[in-house]
Amino acid sequence: QSIASRYPLLSGPLVNQGLIYLKQNQDKDAEQVLQQALKVNDKNPYAWNALGITERHLGHFDAAKDAYNKALILDPLYARAHFNLAVLADLYLDDLPLALEHYERYQTLQEQPDKSVAIWITDLKRRSGEKPPAQAAPTSQAASPSQATPAAPAQNNKTGTDAAHAEKMP
Repeated sequence: QSIASRYPLLSGPLVNQGLIYLKQNQDKDAEQVLQQALKVNDKNPYAWNALGITERHLGHFDAAKDAYNKALILDPLYARAHFNLAVLADLYLDDLPLALEHYERYQTLQEQPDKSVAIWITDLKRRSGEKPPAQAAPTSQAASPSQATPAAPAQNNKTGTDAAHAEKMP
């Protein structure tokens, strides 16, 4: 807060405040300070991604989707925003094509492919009727996001994904 007040033209300190509020489960405070960060600099993809996480926590799924999309317009190579949009689309919007698109994009941006995400991609292709290419069977199974049980979108709902499917912060 001190840095943000000393440097009011920088959005970064406000984004960091928002992330702290998110970790403290103070989603309304996070939403407020992230909106403030975006008033300072609406070209900050990290602020948009963090706002997307906040909106998802609050059960505002369309607003979360819009925020992730804005982050990706600003930085198409922002892997965490691709991941977060994919999880949102898969678990909360039931938009399998969108989820598949962004999981695949996330994978291409990784130095080493994420084994769990590779399994989720295979599962999404199976659920959408697309035949995945033949591969050796994985040695360990990771629960797909669809196998997690999303709770109803209550006002302060943060459950619905297990730890492996938690959103990725900046």
